[in-house]
Amino acid sequence: MSGFVMNMVELANDNPNATRKEAAEHLAGNICRCADYNRILNVAERAMEYTRNGVRS
Repeated sequence: MSGFVMNMVELANDNPNATRKEAAEHLAGNICRCADYNRILNVAERAMEYTRNGVRS
């Protein structure tokens, strides 16, 4: 899962307005044993929205 997180941080920093399709393409090299990529993309979209709105952890 850490690979997903690191790649999403990279994408959020490089392109905070990335689309779901762009996020999916950016994460394409990651493999998840749970295989619930739709849920991962949902979380990625929410994180991108928070990034655009200036919310930081």
